[in-house]
Amino acid sequence: MGSIGGDEVALDVDETIFVAVAEDVERSKTTLLWAARNFSGKKICLLYVHRPARPASWTQKKLAGGNFKKHAVKVIERVDKQKVDELMDSYLRLLSKSEIQTDKLCIAGQNIEEGIVDLIARHNIKWLVMGAASDKHYSWRMTDLKSKKAIFVCKKAPDSCHIWFLCKGYLIFTRATNDDTSNTQTMPPLVQLDSDTETRRSEKLETSYMRRRLRYWRSLLEQDGEKDAGQLEREKVEPRPTPHLSSGSGSSFGEPVGPDPDGPELAGLDTLTTSNVEEKKREGNVAREVHRYDKAMHDISQSERTVYGEARNGWKEDDSTMEALCKAKALDGLCTKELSRRKKLEELLEKEKGEVKTVIEQNNGFMKKLQIVQGDNLRLESKITKLQDLEKEHGEKFDTAMELLKSFRQKRDEIRIDHENAIKEVSALKRLIKGKSVESSGSEMLDYSFMEINEATNEFDPSWKLGEGKYGSLYKGNLQHLQVAVKMLPSYGSQNHFEFERRMEILSRVRHPHLVTIMGTCPESRSLVYQYIPNGSLEDCFSSANNVPALPWESRIRIASEICSALLFLHSNIPCIIHGNLKPSKILLDSNLVTKISDYGISQLIPIDEVDKSDLYIDPHYFVSDEMTLESDVYSFGMILLQLLTRRPLSGVLRDVKCAMENDNISAVLDNSGGDWPIARGKKLANIAIRCCKRNPLNRPDLAIVLRNIDRMKAPLSETSSNNSNQKAPRKPPSHYLCPIFQEVMKDPLIAADGFTYEAEAIREWLANGHDTSPMTNLKMEDCNLIPNHALHLAIQDWHNQW
Repeated sequence: MGSIGGDEVALDVDETIFVAVAEDVERSKTTLLWAARNFSGKKICLLYVHRPARPASWTQKKLAGGNFKKHAVKVIERVDKQKVDELMDSYLRLLSKSEIQTDKLCIAGQNIEEGIVDLIARHNIKWLVMGAASDKHYSWRMTDLKSKKAIFVCKKAPDSCHIWFLCKGYLIFTRATNDDTSNTQTMPPLVQLDSDTETRRSEKLETSYMRRRLRYWRSLLEQDGEKDAGQLEREKVEPRPTPHLSSGSGSSFGEPVGPDPDGPELAGLDTLTTSNVEEKKREGNVAREVHRYDKAMHDISQSERTVYGEARNGWKEDDSTMEALCKAKALDGLCTKELSRRKKLEELLEKEKGEVKTVIEQNNGFMKKLQIVQGDNLRLESKITKLQDLEKEHGEKFDTAMELLKSFRQKRDEIRIDHENAIKEVSALKRLIKGKSVESSGSEMLDYSFMEINEATNEFDPSWKLGEGKYGSLYKGNLQHLQVAVKMLPSYGSQNHFEFERRMEILSRVRHPHLVTIMGTCPESRSLVYQYIPNGSLEDCFSSANNVPALPWESRIRIASEICSALLFLHSNIPCIIHGNLKPSKILLDSNLVTKISDYGISQLIPIDEVDKSDLYIDPHYFVSDEMTLESDVYSFGMILLQLLTRRPLSGVLRDVKCAMENDNISAVLDNSGGDWPIARGKKLANIAIRCCKRNPLNRPDLAIVLRNIDRMKAPLSETSSNNSNQKAPRKPPSHYLCPIFQEVMKDPLIAADGFTYEAEAIREWLANGHDTSPMTNLKMEDCNLIPNHALHLAIQDWHNQW
């Protein structure tokens, strides 16, 4: 036996009425309410013996052994405790409306009656109320205990405990203590009122019992036909006083009682007739039969109750077993879930092991690859070491080569100086022989080495690149303190070195104010060195590139005249020079908007197999004859004239100008950004452009006639400009045109060993006076050699020609 819910409570047994309750609330409800109603002012304590569920044998086998069994037992105990708490709360709610103090005392045990007796002895309980039998066993004749539990408690409980046994809210039996007769003052009020209450109840029960017996007798007499209903009413027997329950060893009521020989029923036997005596005898026999029948029925009923009670107990045992089976089934389900979860975990573990194995295999593969890579790395490091040694060796060789190259350059410069001096002496001799003046020597073209060209263009820096076309690339350069433009010709074309030099000799003699001066060549790299024109091209003016302002119409007529004069000069040269690629991008403008035609003669140096037919500046007749002629340059000049007039794209401009001329509406196509064009001059210039663009080359005009007509259009403007120029002060020359010694524009510039250019007369006089230092830096010069600066000489000549 063990308590439920923790430690045992300390109770005041003298002031507490203990009420034994069952698992069924409805069964013990009347007992509890009876105690609350009859023992007011006393504390009531609920006494409950809980019988825990015991699993079946097969369940015990499943739960046997291991921690799982302990866990299952704990679960069952927790469920049982929860059920007991809910049951006690249900009983306490019945007494919640009353002001009675309540408490509870619960233990667990397989035998309820033994548990009650144990609680009585353990806590020295003095007052106990419990059931005598279940409510369905109750009858009005019930006077003794029917329940085995009640009988066991009545017999086994300590004598110091006073017990009231009830059934269906009625007091059936009272087991008094040995001290109750002498200590009636200490008993609860109910004990002192038991005699009167039980007397009235016994009389009521006896009266009801006698009436039922009388009705039974009457029915029997009516069946025999020996007595009518009126006579039976007169012979109604008055109820006898029934002995009430004593407070001693336990008396009962409801026993069959025979006729009292001293009663009033036999007082007048002497006056009765013989028939009446016989009837009385027969009535007595009937009464005895009825009594035996009642006793037999009572025994049968009691046996049925006993059997029903045992069956009900068996049912309860079965219910407990079923409950335990359900719990075992639930635990079995939990076990199955646990096994399933464990199986899943094992599967996951196996999967993880497989993944770990795969990772290990991959790691092993990576380690093998790493070993291979490390081996390759070692071999590469060995190769790198060898290459570094080779690099070091080659570096030393390269340094040696550079030193040799430097020495070779020095020797080359010395040889070139000697060569130039020799050329100068030869030229002087030629001039003396032919009687030429010294100034004519400035027209000769210089030859430059590739190293000089490379240095001048900053090793052909892409940022110094001015443009690129089918005739090569153009770079800006700085050669001998002078800005130049270097034309790098393509590798195809004339492969004969002597043919290239012959062409260059022809071009070197070409000098015109409106042609870009060729300052020198480099046969090694097939490049030409031009004077640098910084103000862009005529194409920039047509497209307004770089925010170039539009040209006024006067300037456009002047530019047309300058182009025509330059072309006429080229065509009149011996041998004849055909430009072959004349377009606005080849017509450069200097800072004073003076025209400079570039790339002349290049088409003869580099024949082009295929010409872009979409280029509208090219003579259409060329695509038929496959030959460039003088008339081809005239056609290109006519297309440039159309753009000077209209500033429109070439596509369709010839057609538009022809339509305007036919409609006598030339102002519709003239470019308004050039100002107010004189209509007459516009018509004349348009007419010249249309004639130059004839399809048949034979119908195109001669450039000499064209030049005279254009000069007439600009004649008044030229005169005005000439007068204005005469009134103006002389223009200040660029600083590098001035001799550092004389501070005058140089006529024969020479380069000294200090790198500066001087007038020939000034530097020779300086050296003749015994100076071996630089006039500019005052540092000693390495030698007294002087080199003609042909590039600067040509630039100064062009500057003089412009003014």
